[in-house]
Amino acid sequence: MAWFALLAPYLSAGAGAIGAVGTAQGGAENAGLLRDQAATTLSQGYADEATQRREATLLLGKQAAAAAQAGGGYGGTTALYMKGSAAAAEIDALNIRYRSVMRSRGLLAEGDATQRGSQLLAGGQLLSAVGSFASARASAKT
Repeated sequence: MAWFALLAPYLSAGAGAIGAVGTAQGGAENAGLLRDQAATTLSQGYADEATQRREATLLLGKQAAAAAQAGGGYGGTTALYMKGSAAAAEIDALNIRYRSVMRSRGLLAEGDATQRGSQLLAGGQLLSAVGSFASARASAKT
């Protein structure tokens, strides 16, 4: 039983150090997953933007065809309407891109905060293990 009293501080410190390493590794893994999700969000946003632009081009082509079929020209009110439609489509595409970039940046910031938090927690666990070891050693000497 006396040998266990001698080993207890070492075992406690070792367990605390192992827990600290596990905490840091878990935080790094979660941060990596958030970075992957940010990249996926950004890629999907660019794809959605391209889809919006293609659909807008098709719609503008249909408007031009309808104007030609109706016997109207491409000037005057028709031109103003088509320019307005093109501008609205461009704004929609840019909003899609902006939304995906902001979502991606948010996920990257969350990943960085997760990793920083786990590192701080791991450091605290390590300091706690060292403190309990020193305390046990001090009480064993007295």
